Amino acid sequence: MLNSISLEQAVAALTREKIIAYPTETFYAVGGMALSPQTATAVFTAKNRPASQPLPVIIGELEQLPLLAEQISDAELKLARRFWPGPLSILFRAGPLVPAELLCGSKEIAVRLSPHPVAAELSRLVGPLSCSSANISGAPAVVDPSLLEPDLTSRLAGVLALPPAPGGGLPSTLVRLGADGGLQILREGAVSAARLLDETGFQAAAD
Repeated sequence: MLNSISLEQAVAALTREKIIAYPTETFYAVGGMALSPQTATAVFTAKNRPASQPLPVIIGELEQLPLLAEQISDAELKLARRFWPGPLSILFRAGPLVPAELLCGSKEIAVRLSPHPVAAELSRLVGPLSCSSANISGAPAVVDPSLLEPDLTSRLAGVLALPPAPGGGLPSTLVRLGADGGLQILREGAVSAARLLDETGFQAAAD
């Protein structure tokens, strides 16, 4: 049986360094406080996620970005302001507050500002949240909380199943600004490469 929780219960669980499932603009996600080593480890365990795959993070407002990124260039800020809130994940150099358990050896962290009102409000209330699809690794992502796998939900403090439902479709697009100032599109998703280049004026990064 699905352990549905209220927004208040979700905030209480997250601040106790527990992990929950919650809706985003694309799919349901599982996560906890991004700056907590304990919750990062719990997400990997709950999902059976390979330890080589860093966890992406969502924020609820642009002002939270300096908690995660060591340096934010003018070009990165331009990109964020154009497409956030939205399904665009940007790779930044990780700052010193980001736990190694979340980064898995990487020096970068993927961040997006979610347009989903529930995900954004959660992050505004408790801080940046790890945001991995709410499934056992290798299984499909879901937009309906009733389809969450019992093996996963049994390891969570609860499921925040508030509307609106995730929109499904493609996952967030993942990008990085290259050393040459060009835009590297590492995973094309909900924001197309053509739109990214057209609306920012950036050039595609050299391979």
